[in-house]
Amino acid sequence: MVKLFVGNLADTVDSTKLKQVFQQFTKVTECDVVKNYAFVHIDDDDVQSIISRLNGYNLEGKAIHIQLVTQTIKIDLTGAVKRPGGAIDGPDAKRPVQIVSVVDEEIPRPPEPELQQLYEEYNLSRQRYTYYRERLQKEIQAKRNGIPGASYIAPFASTMSTATTQYYLLQFT
Repeated sequence: MVKLFVGNLADTVDSTKLKQVFQQFTKVTECDVVKNYAFVHIDDDDVQSIISRLNGYNLEGKAIHIQLVTQTIKIDLTGAVKRPGGAIDGPDAKRPVQIVSVVDEEIPRPPEPELQQLYEEYNLSRQRYTYYRERLQKEIQAKRNGIPGASYIAPFASTMSTATTQYYLLQFT
């Protein structure tokens, strides 16, 4: 039994289609398709003639590439750049990812009655922040996916009182 690596497969190729191609030339014992490559196990002593016949074969619009599998073949499908062996202490060293997460915990409701109105406005502003943050994230994702965004009316615009608006104008002008 001989194991062959088959690369550059079209996304539509499954193990049945690939097995049919190989069965025209040899007996196939096993065929495993993985994304855009496969491993085909064949019972044949004349492996080189099969490789020469099928290497470059046009299967569903793509020329397949065939190699004999040995213990020394390592297939790197990631396309990642290999770092030099002694790069751990140098500038090429892999830096750990630092995730900065800021959690702004909600301030508890104050017991003083004169602070209740201000607390309600604070709570409303937190809700607005969450709404606009989520809306912005959805719009960014839609733009990246090519989906045209819809214009939204601010849901809280009608809930702002005149006193609140005047308060903000005095504070921020």
